[in-house]
Amino acid sequence: MTTNALDEILQAMRAMPEDFAARRSNEHKQLECKHALAKAFGALNGWRLTNKCFAPDDIGSQRTCIFAPVDHALFYRDRHRNVALVAQPYKSEVPTRLHAHWAQRGLRCHVPPNAFASFWYPGVCMFIVITRPETEVRWLPEQLAFEKAAA
Repeated sequence: MTTNALDEILQAMRAMPEDFAARRSNEHKQLECKHALAKAFGALNGWRLTNKCFAPDDIGSQRTCIFAPVDHALFYRDRHRNVALVAQPYKSEVPTRLHAHWAQRGLRCHVPPNAFASFWYPGVCMFIVITRPETEVRWLPEQLAFEKAAA
């Protein structure tokens, strides 16, 4: 069985060293890997990862907010506007309900082939990308290859 970055994050999360310094080093490596995946996901889709928070209703605008409106959010912009918000919730509604909810608001909900191929906690958190309806989303090879079932 081959492993990829999502598998490595999951293994690192499960292997918590007893030593405080080793634990901090492990956590730091996990965060670096998660950030690298988030940047790569944005680059694959032609987006820039940003630390400017925005709500789903602000997709397509330049508006920002002061707090993340969803769990373990990732925010993406193109040159001038908000283009995608990624939510990584531990539990979520049935994907068909999510699609219907966001469609009512003029947005589209995308999930990878394995909805639990998240960067935050692979196999446990979902990976939900909210965009304008015309936006197509590409998935990283790590997300396409990730096969772990939800816990």
